[in-house]
Amino acid sequence: MPVREAIAYGVVVAISSWGGIVAYINRVRAGREFSLSELIGELTTSAFCGVLTYWFCQWAGLNPYLTAALVGISGHMGSRGLALTERYMLAAARKWLDVRFGLRAEGDQKEGGDSPQ
Repeated sequence: MPVREAIAYGVVVAISSWGGIVAYINRVRAGREFSLSELIGELTTSAFCGVLTYWFCQWAGLNPYLTAALVGISGHMGSRGLALTERYMLAAARKWLDVRFGLRAEGDQKEGGDSPQ
């Protein structure tokens, strides 16, 4: 890994972790009790989300300043962002399966429609 790339990943982890710290501080200020293990989990999740966002931004060819902003936001969102992404991906997969194969997942049946057997 070239030095420049390693520095970029370090910056990504720092920005996304900063977002995670801000989110955690806000929760503590709102009355949640401080927990070191929870803070470490928040930092780990935030860094993971930041790296995923960085890869997406690199793939999309986005401006570095926009990339940094999105990395910070995704770090702040942490597990909430992962849950939203998961819901979106599941909905997209269900739609693709329905269009491609006429399949519907359990609970996705339209009212009055025929159930696949």
